[in-house]
Amino acid sequence: MDANTLALLRESLRSLLESDSTNVVAGLDDLGWDDVVVEDEAAATQLLFTEQGRAATASRALDFVIARAMYGDDHAIAATAPIVYPLNSTIPMSRADSSTLVVDGVLLADAPGEADLLVPVCGPNGVVLATVEVGSNLVRRNVEGFDPAARLVHISGRIDSGYTLVETSATWEEIRSAAHRALASELIGAGRAMLELAVLQISERVQFNRPIGANQSPRHRLAEAHVALSAAQNLVDQAWTVGTPWASAAAKAFAGSAVDVTSRACLQACGAIGLTFEHRLSTYVRRCTVLDALLGGWREQSRKLGAELLRTRSVPTVAGL
Repeated sequence: MDANTLALLRESLRSLLESDSTNVVAGLDDLGWDDVVVEDEAAATQLLFTEQGRAATASRALDFVIARAMYGDDHAIAATAPIVYPLNSTIPMSRADSSTLVVDGVLLADAPGEADLLVPVCGPNGVVLATVEVGSNLVRRNVEGFDPAARLVHISGRIDSGYTLVETSATWEEIRSAAHRALASELIGAGRAMLELAVLQISERVQFNRPIGANQSPRHRLAEAHVALSAAQNLVDQAWTVGTPWASAAAKAFAGSAVDVTSRACLQACGAIGLTFEHRLSTYVRRCTVLDALLGGWREQSRKLGAELLRTRSVPTVAGL
């Protein structure tokens, strides 16, 4: 995808994400997003999720990423089933045995209430995926808490029938890998937006007749954040090149860590106003906390990656690094 095409797509996505419409997936369908992704999946996915992070907009676009990982180009965005995600865990919280399925997870914003659900499930033979009928005995509860704007819906319940195992050639690790790359891009987009707010703050705020950005301390903190986000972007680029679950998990973990560094630096630069709901920065901080928690936070991911390195005594090859 050439630079001019990317620029046009970026403007279209920004108009969509900044509009009054809350259903991003429907807007993407109107844009013909299926054709865009078929042409260049890596560029299109990175662009969409970077811009979604920049706009701090909640949507269920990640469902489409997972559906493509499962079914390839044959799956249309309009036909994507709502997916039940684990929070603060890289493995599903839903469990299954020979007769019962226990569902426990969250649906992303705009998940239609009348649609059947796709549920990753931990079973006796590893992680499988099941389709759960919409009429099943499940309880839905809006998650208000830390970030109401995320519009998550907690879904839980125990069912003895009304579900079907899904056949797909993709493993859970491959499916999760695609989601990790998308989430990493969204985290980086939000991190860069936070950095822009902080730079504007220290450039415009004056103390003792000089901008506070003239002092070395805030500049050093924000420079550290810039370096962390740039390194995270490089890992995401390489994860798309390599395509392995390890590379994607490393990219997601590093992006979460980079955004943590960025949010702390930006909150310090903006001062008390950055902690208030009236300031845009707090929106990004809360949004990034939720994004990081989806499919495993950066601390958990880092521990697991470290444990794997100790177990194998080898470092997986990542292109360009």
